[in-house]
Amino acid sequence: MRFASTLGFRLERRTRRAIPAFLDRLEAVAVERIRQELQKLLLGSRPRYGVELLRRTGILARILPELLEGLGLRQNRWHRHDVYHHVLRALDAAAPDLVVRLAVLLHDIDKPTTVAPSTKWPGENTFYGHEVSGARRAKAICQRLRFSGRIADEVQLLVREHQFVYTEEWSDAAVRRMLARVGDSFDRLLEVRRADILGHGRNEEELLANLHALERRARALLESRPALRIRDLAVDGRDVMRELGIGPSPRVGEALRYLLEQVLEDPSRNDRETLLRLLEEWGEAADGSKAPEA
Repeated sequence: MRFASTLGFRLERRTRRAIPAFLDRLEAVAVERIRQELQKLLLGSRPRYGVELLRRTGILARILPELLEGLGLRQNRWHRHDVYHHVLRALDAAAPDLVVRLAVLLHDIDKPTTVAPSTKWPGENTFYGHEVSGARRAKAICQRLRFSGRIADEVQLLVREHQFVYTEEWSDAAVRRMLARVGDSFDRLLEVRRADILGHGRNEEELLANLHALERRARALLESRPALRIRDLAVDGRDVMRELGIGPSPRVGEALRYLLEQVLEDPSRNDRETLLRLLEEWGEAADGSKAPEA
C-alpha cells in the first residue's frame, strides 16, 4: 500500500486478493512499524489510493476502523461525497506535511457520532460539534498509533479549529483571538481548511475566496506584531504576584489570561502601566466577588 502511494505503483490483483487471508498476522507487527508505514503512505503522491487499498484489503478495519464509520454516510448540500470519500479527496489535496495530512485524515472522524437529521433541509444531515469531540478522538487515535505527543497535540488543535467560515463582519479582535488559539499552527490550519474545501466537490471557489480573505487579513494584522501569547505581555508572573501580594498559585495564571484577553481586544493596552492598572482592577473585582466569611 505504501509503495502504491509513494511510487505510483498499482497493486497486483492476485496480491490484493491474497492479503485478507493473512490479516491476523498484523497482530504480531509492532504498532510503531504500522505507524511508520502509514506515515510514509500518507506522505506519498497518491495517499487517497493508498488508504483505499487499505480499506479494500481489510487492513484499514484493523488499524483505523474509525474511518470506515463515514463510509456511505450522506452529508448535505455543501458536500458532493459521503464522509469517507470526502476525507480521501481532501487528503489528496493536502500539502505533503505529516501533521497536515494526519489532521485532514482525521478532521471529520466524529461526524458519524454527531450526525442528526437536518430540521431545515429534509433528507440532509448536520454534524454539530463534530470538530470538538473529533479533536479528542483524533488525539486518542494518534496516541494509539504511537505518534509523538507533539504531533498528537497539534493534530488535536487543527481538528478542533478546522470548522470555521470567515466573514467580513469578524472584528480584528476576533481574528487575533483565532491567531492566539492556533499560534504557530496557523499556516497548517490554512492548509487543512484548504484541503477540506477542495474535498467538498461543491462551492469550492466561493469557499476558497473566503479562506484567502481571512489569510490576507490575518497576515496584515500579524505585521503589527500583536501580543498573542502570555509571554508577549508587557508584564509577567512576577509582576502579578507583586501587584496582588500573592505567591505562586493558579490565580497568577488566571490574571495573566485576563490581561491577554484585554490585549487581544485592544493591542494598545499592552504597555506596563495600563496592564498594571487593569491588573489592580481585576484583583479588586475578584476579591470583591468572594462571599464574606460567616
